[in-house]
Amino acid sequence: MNIRPLVLYSLFLALMPLSSKSAPRSLCVFSDKLTLTERLICKSNDLSALDTELDIVYSKVLSRLKPKEKADLIVAQKKWQHERDKCLQASCIHTKILERIVVLDHMAQVRLTIY
Repeated sequence: MNIRPLVLYSLFLALMPLSSKSAPRSLCVFSDKLTLTERLICKSNDLSALDTELDIVYSKVLSRLKPKEKADLIVAQKKWQHERDKCLQASCIHTKILERIVVLDHMAQVRLTIY
């Protein structure tokens, strides 16, 4: 993985102002069914904002794919979520989400598919 886009995106996010009033994800309403990682995301304005950004990029990529590619991306996203859920600290979650945003953003730009 080319680290340069990750570094640039990290700088962008670090400089981007995050509202301290970030709305929690709608998923947070169902807190009794969340993984520990999802609960940590819900409790953190910064992680919630980053997760919202991930949702936006994921939706953008998904909307550009053909049906077979969409199915592949959905499977890949579930695998990624399983890996993300191994994180037990906010810094790990932050890194995982940021890396996924970079991958998906790259896909959106060059219309690659995930296998």
